[in-house]
Amino acid sequence: MVGCRLAALFACSCCVAASGAQILELTETRFAVHAEGLAIGTYDVDGSEGVTSAGTHSASAHIHVSETDPDLGEHYGIGSASFSWSVTTSGQTTTLSGGVGSLAESFSNGLDAWARAWSSLSHYFTVDAPAVGTLQSEGTYNSDLYIYDGTDYVPFYTGLNGSDQVAMDAGRYRWDSAVGEWVTGSASYSSGISFTVSVAPVPEPGTWLTLAVGAWAAWRKRSPSPS
Repeated sequence: MVGCRLAALFACSCCVAASGAQILELTETRFAVHAEGLAIGTYDVDGSEGVTSAGTHSASAHIHVSETDPDLGEHYGIGSASFSWSVTTSGQTTTLSGGVGSLAESFSNGLDAWARAWSSLSHYFTVDAPAVGTLQSEGTYNSDLYIYDGTDYVPFYTGLNGSDQVAMDAGRYRWDSAVGEWVTGSASYSSGISFTVSVAPVPEPGTWLTLAVGAWAAWRKRSPSPS
């Protein structure tokens, strides 16, 4: 019971141990979304790319081309790609969440037909103080986290497909997520990634000591006196 009370008080303390602005600050996002396809002699392409500092953004690209040969019948190519993200803060925890997706489908009766689509995001952000990061990436491909070492961004946690909790120093980071598919003939493939990066400050050592003493005193006050 003592351990449970201490754990509960410590858990609550994490919400108040640090104060001020959000600990994760999104500085820049580089994005690309692209779709294209061919059906015999008909070709189409759609997409966009850019850089923004927006905390919330989404976009998509889509094409559907088709052509019918007098002897061999219909051929078509379909490409679709999309992305979205948002940054939210609850208490002392800031969360970057979003996703990327792609679909490529083509159908051929013997002549050229193909499609491709891809979507990518690179989020650049700063962590303002030592923190606990909860990383999650679920989907067809992996996501990667890099840290700036003063010269370049180097691997911090790469190949993530699942969830994990890591200690993060104050500094500059980059989170990468990307998917893409290419099909020819008669085939269809889709892929996607959904992700979250939640960051919360680590309490100062002095705060932990104060909380431990306070938790012990509260337990002693509630405990019955020996008879």
